Amino acid sequence: MPLDYPQLPLDQVTDAVYAVTPKKLGDREYWSEWAKNIGKVAKRLTARIEALIDSSPQLAADFARFLKGLQDTLNPAVSRDDVVEMLAQHILTLPVFQALFADTGFLDSNAVGKALQTIVDRLDTVAVDSETEGLTAFYDNVRARIGLAKSDKSKQDIIRNLYDTFFHSAFPRMAERLGIVYTPVQVVDFILESADAVLRQHFGHNLASHGVRILDPFAGTGTFLVRLIQSGLIEAEALRHKFSHELYANELVLLAYYIASVNIETAYHAATGEYRPFGGMVLTDTFQMTEEGDLVDQAVLPENNARAECQLAQPIQVIIGNPPYSAGQRNENDNNKNLTYPSLDGRIRATYAAQSGAQLVQSLYDSYVRAIRWASDRIEDRGIVAFVTNGSFLDTNSMDGLRKCLVDEYSQLYLLNLRGNQRTSGEESRREGGKIFGSGSRTPVAISIMVKDPAHTGPCELRYYDIGDYLSREEKLNHLEAVGSIDNVDWQTIAPNTEGDWINQRDPTFRNFLPLGNKRTEATQAIFEIYSMGLSSARDAWSYNMSREALAANMRRMIDVFNEDSMRYAELCGGKNKASCPKLEDVIASDPKQIRGFTSSPNCSRRPSIGM
Repeated sequence: MPLDYPQLPLDQVTDAVYAVTPKKLGDREYWSEWAKNIGKVAKRLTARIEALIDSSPQLAADFARFLKGLQDTLNPAVSRDDVVEMLAQHILTLPVFQALFADTGFLDSNAVGKALQTIVDRLDTVAVDSETEGLTAFYDNVRARIGLAKSDKSKQDIIRNLYDTFFHSAFPRMAERLGIVYTPVQVVDFILESADAVLRQHFGHNLASHGVRILDPFAGTGTFLVRLIQSGLIEAEALRHKFSHELYANELVLLAYYIASVNIETAYHAATGEYRPFGGMVLTDTFQMTEEGDLVDQAVLPENNARAECQLAQPIQVIIGNPPYSAGQRNENDNNKNLTYPSLDGRIRATYAAQSGAQLVQSLYDSYVRAIRWASDRIEDRGIVAFVTNGSFLDTNSMDGLRKCLVDEYSQLYLLNLRGNQRTSGEESRREGGKIFGSGSRTPVAISIMVKDPAHTGPCELRYYDIGDYLSREEKLNHLEAVGSIDNVDWQTIAPNTEGDWINQRDPTFRNFLPLGNKRTEATQAIFEIYSMGLSSARDAWSYNMSREALAANMRRMIDVFNEDSMRYAELCGGKNKASCPKLEDVIASDPKQIRGFTSSPNCSRRPSIGM
């Protein structure tokens, strides 16, 4: 019996979506224009969903139950706003996936999609079906464009255009926090071929071998597992067993999770001639699922959580992918912080940070460093981690502890430096060459194939390759495609020094010089006994002025705004329990002309990929 909720007026949303539908598909600029307008529609839709929830106590109770289930499934920090945005994404984009993968029965077989559709049906029992009526021509064009694709790679290009442009235009805050971009196919293929080669060299197996379990913990659109299925590295007969029992993938973002699910299932169908739902796909926060005391939802997404528990019970030998790259927001006014993971961050403090000689180690909590720590622990003492990541860890001072620990924990390290650091300028920037991820990242990029072989004796074998100066993005990708795997790379063997330097090693004669200062050992002779970073307000533009009167006015204005926000928040929370209070970020002023939040290190980077 349908629930008696007020009707959600989605017909106007349908008209708005249809009005901005691109007439030509596959072209990045058309996807981008469509996504920008969809972003405006999404804001109006989320406002309507929120109003509906607030107007119906019964729906509010059902939504609270759904929110609690997602917090237990994904992360306790998932907020009401996050879930409302997820519902809006589902309403606006699910028809696109059904058009892209018309013959898969996607919604009928996807546990998360069914759960979200249940909530959508409760939001509006009459008008939801009309959501796609005005978009028929758009979906027909999607199918036609897919039909024109002559290869698996060209189909991936179409999906990449949608994925890249949609997130950055329609949901920019999510893209900023998670650093969403698409991994080039040449990088994916090189990592897969290299993982297969390493398995053969060190363990006498390959990716197709029975018992070799493979996980992509940051799946994005599923490109790594899709290319694995398409690569021929696993023959059809072995693929049937591997697909059902030894392939796993995690994804945190709903839209990416949808695309990954149908992508992997469609690739399997093309390889074997049979269609199966991919039981190894989990909607989850990979970092959170191994946190101590993590809660398990048994009501909202029981099938999804059963998959997560099954994965956790398996020994994983191979971890592949593109982890998120994000050190965090630059400014507190952004209200867009990374999540925290006490257990995982504790492991980083006990290992990478403890081994570091740097005073500032904030960058060790960048998402991609967390991913390396997580994966290193997940394979335990035997296995392979093959990632494409931010390449800053190769030589930055704050990453010395990470480098020391990698050498201690792994028996072989293969490090391919793809360069592309655009946080430089002039001749140095030109020498760095093209950015592998295009506009998705300004950081250097590196491919790391890391091996834990318990049979290995002696120190870690560290092999390094620099792709070279002044190469364009296309030249770098073509080079990766040409060499194929680590077997054909002209590696340079590196002996790390005691300070943890790999490349650009410091001159050892500097050890004999008198230090300027030493905080860690008081007995060490130094030039300065007392020193500090000086006055650090992090608000210099507000806190310093040549005019005493202007400075006082600045301070009064900022203090007044703070006090007004504090009083307003207290009024909104008056008599309510903490769970019922609005989010602090939604109440306080974030306009930098009114109040200045703390500005973090300028070294924060935006990651290229949620692991696609």
